[in-house]
Amino acid sequence: MSGTTSYTAVVSNNITSITITVVCVSPQSTFKINGVSNANNVPSQAISLNVGSNNIVMVNVTSGNGLVTQTYIVNVTRLEICEKFYIV
Repeated sequence: MSGTTSYTAVVSNNITSITITVVCVSPQSTFKINGVSNANNVPSQAISLNVGSNNIVMVNVTSGNGLVTQTYIVNVTRLEICEKFYIV
């Protein structure tokens, strides 16, 4: 059995990278973040963000018995710098 779940986040321009921390209920479960194995409840390596849409964060979790896989996709939008603003 497998499935995909998607999440969306919007961050300000001063946020140039993010980390993902996965907490698996089952200690036998394994997972990869963007293809890199990571330890349970430990932040991933920094993931750089470009201005605009970044559909780069994929977390693949496999149950301890290997029968269930779940993919989580995080689409992060980094906003552009607002160079002009007006007070009305």
